[in-house]
Amino acid sequence: APQLTPLRVAHASASSMIQSHPPWSAPRLLAGTRFGTRRSAASRLGLVRAARPVIALAGVAALTLASALIVLCRSYAGHRQAPFDDRAYSLQGLTEDLSGGSLAFPGGDRALSSGAGVLVLWDTEYTTWEGAHQRRWRGPGEAREVVQIAAIKVNASDGYRELASFSALVKPVKNPQLSAYFTALTKITQQEVDKGGRSFDAALSAFAQFAEGGTLPAWGYGTSDAAVVEETARVQGVAYSRESRFAGGGLHNLRPILQRCGLEPHKWTSGSIHRALGIDLGKDHVHNALFDVRSLRATLAELQKRKAKDAKCGV
Repeated sequence: APQLTPLRVAHASASSMIQSHPPWSAPRLLAGTRFGTRRSAASRLGLVRAARPVIALAGVAALTLASALIVLCRSYAGHRQAPFDDRAYSLQGLTEDLSGGSLAFPGGDRALSSGAGVLVLWDTEYTTWEGAHQRRWRGPGEAREVVQIAAIKVNASDGYRELASFSALVKPVKNPQLSAYFTALTKITQQEVDKGGRSFDAALSAFAQFAEGGTLPAWGYGTSDAAVVEETARVQGVAYSRESRFAGGGLHNLRPILQRCGLEPHKWTSGSIHRALGIDLGKDHVHNALFDVRSLRATLAELQKRKAKDAKCGV
């Protein structure tokens, strides 16, 4: 004989009830009448008892559906609340040193402080399409290629005063045609890239030269910019190694330091983090790499003023 499980019992009870009491008779059944015939209290009690498994099953189904809806709503809310480009991607083979805020690059053990002297703040813009961020650039043909590299030299010992700037447009190879989404986001046009863009190798060499042959420590907002540089080199077949390009100064991550200073980097992009401190940079041009690094500079300068006596902040 088949095993009688609660589900089988509920199914049998439900089938029996439906056969004897069609759905259209439900209102009268609940009222204690069927086709004008008065039912006894015992009959009504039997009906209620027969319906209990069905009611319980319906309750379980309702709770399951409600739980699924809650999970979906929370997931949707998380996507809606996250910044568009939080750049929180890990760089394969590298680890963040949350105590020092540096990556495990050669030369990456230098600390960022008011006595750090001259250093470089850098940022990139790279190919993207609508929804690519949520897909982690795993859609058909989606590869992250650098389109802009920008950097500024600053003197941390002098309030992060800007000393020099660098910006280069780069021609992508795998996807040479910029998406309308990318242009709307960055304001970088196809014509500008076609006319003034360099090869990736030439732009990267110029950036390393700007960093004084890679001897100056280069600080970025997270690890994704370094990851995109490596991805671009791989996609385009360009010989690249961190050791040869940035052996002296290393590449470093500002996010842990900003977090220690009381900010929440996951809520801001490199170009908007200054707003967390109420800084007004005039007309924002977020997602232009040169504007973004100046946003970082303004943030560090303000933190240095506010946190001068806070050793934990260390800017």
